[in-house]
Amino acid sequence: MPVQKLNVSGGPIGITYSGPFETWTIAKGVSVSATDAGVLSEFASSTLVNKGSVAGHDGVYFDPDAFGEYFVRNTKSGKINAENIGIFVEDFSGPLSVSNKGKITGDVTGIKSDGSSDVSIENKGRIFGEYEGIEIDFQSMGSTGVSIDNYASIRSLEYAIALDDYYGQTAKIMNAKGATIKAPQAIYSDEQLKLTNEGKIKGDVFTYDGNDRIINKMKIVGDVRVGEGDDTIKNKGDARTTGLMDGQDGNDTFVLGNKTDKILFDSALDAATNVDRIKKFESGDDRLYLDEDFFLMLSTGKVKGSEFHKGKSAKDADDYLVYHQKTGALYYDADGSGIANKTKFAQFDAGTKLTASDIRVGEYTFDFFV
Repeated sequence: MPVQKLNVSGGPIGITYSGPFETWTIAKGVSVSATDAGVLSEFASSTLVNKGSVAGHDGVYFDPDAFGEYFVRNTKSGKINAENIGIFVEDFSGPLSVSNKGKITGDVTGIKSDGSSDVSIENKGRIFGEYEGIEIDFQSMGSTGVSIDNYASIRSLEYAIALDDYYGQTAKIMNAKGATIKAPQAIYSDEQLKLTNEGKIKGDVFTYDGNDRIINKMKIVGDVRVGEGDDTIKNKGDARTTGLMDGQDGNDTFVLGNKTDKILFDSALDAATNVDRIKKFESGDDRLYLDEDFFLMLSTGKVKGSEFHKGKSAKDADDYLVYHQKTGALYYDADGSGIANKTKFAQFDAGTKLTASDIRVGEYTFDFFV
């Protein structure tokens, strides 16, 4: 197991691996810098333990084009800084594990993988990339899927965490108490996502496919939009999501917390495949937002009392929203008269109070990076 005890600088490569199953350790206080890659391996099952500092166009670059197990451990004293990508692992199959207690920064991306979906990242330090803090692309499906546990800070000027491509596995992201994920687009996921937030997420959360599950126990400062699938968004207790929560297509479930929650309906209505379940709704506190593209007959702004009817069906020409409080079913009636079939789009707990003043109508456009 080679140990780098002397500073290295000036060449295109700082440290080059010579074969598979090799582990390099950079000693504390030692600097390794290069014009191309600070550390380069093109072999299977490579491991790096960094206790010093690494710098280069790419800091750590593994490009094995082989199956193996890959490990990068950046200790509390470790610093990895790159003009391009801090840690870049590509063309690999098998598991990749990154453990960070120090600092990993890239002028473009902090950590990037482009290979197997079996990627595990544990962060107890600082990860920063101007474009992406962490980017995970998939070339092949592994056995476990992505796991990111954040106990400290993942930040970016655009995306904090971006997961590209869809294999139908569940990507798990845990943001621990006291930890921060921060970017305009805090989390973007093509993969099915299970997100547990016990700290603070500053920025929007966007998912694309799968049956996503978002459990918020603290604070999300931004909008949450989950794509196709039967998704769950839950704010527990005093947890809060400051922006709009949009379930998009699918029979989604919203469990609301003690703070004000705002639910958006911004997709084509379908009583069979797109009815959202809303639990613990508090009239006068929580709000519904209806996009005018799908609720064409409603006036914009706060819903008028004349457009909202309590009962089983509409009674006159402008009863466009019909709420049956006994069952908790909410319908849109496009002709307002009950002649044409009304379309159910939300289901509340039976007996839940809902009034016209709880509902807003307008054009709600998300400024997501997609």
